[in-house]
Amino acid sequence: MIKRESNDTVRLCCGKAGCPTIKDLGDGYVEITDDNGATIKVKKTEAELISDGLKVLDGKQVICG
Repeated sequence: MIKRESNDTVRLCCGKAGCPTIKDLGDGYVEITDDNGATIKVKKTEAELISDGLKVLDGKQVICG
């Protein structure tokens, strides 16, 4: 489940404590905070690839182009 926390932040909930958040930093970057409070700053275009990266890790083929 994805919950909007504010205008620029969403929380990725899976029914457990410590859900990750994604914050739009407004300059083409997002900040992702994990369950333990560690954060990374990546370009939005890179963050959009995370879903496909997970599919590849699971052995699925992803068509890019």
